Amino acid sequence: MARFNIAKLIASLLLTVGLGTLSSLFTISETTTWYATLIKPSYNPPNFLFAPVWVILYTLMAISFYIIWNKEPSEKRDKALTLFIVQMVFNILWSFIFFNQH
Repeated sequence: MARFNIAKLIASLLLTVGLGTLSSLFTISETTTWYATLIKPSYNPPNFLFAPVWVILYTLMAISFYIIWNKEPSEKRDKALTLFIVQMVFNILWSFIFFNQH
């Protein structure tokens, strides 16, 4: 089992939360303008919940990334890390397309 690595944990947090912050740059200006005009279902959560939920979500994703990255090198680990990065790219693209491009 791999030992605790504070540098990898901090790097994981910076990478994941940093990419989440980049993604939010596409959404922040649209939430009070274009997004506010959309007809949303009655179960749509209130806007004030989004920020804390996304912070928790991205923090948990960073911890997951760290756990995988901290494992012994293997083909399986490398595939998991690649898939994580790919899903983060899609996450940023989705935010850009949905919020910025409407």
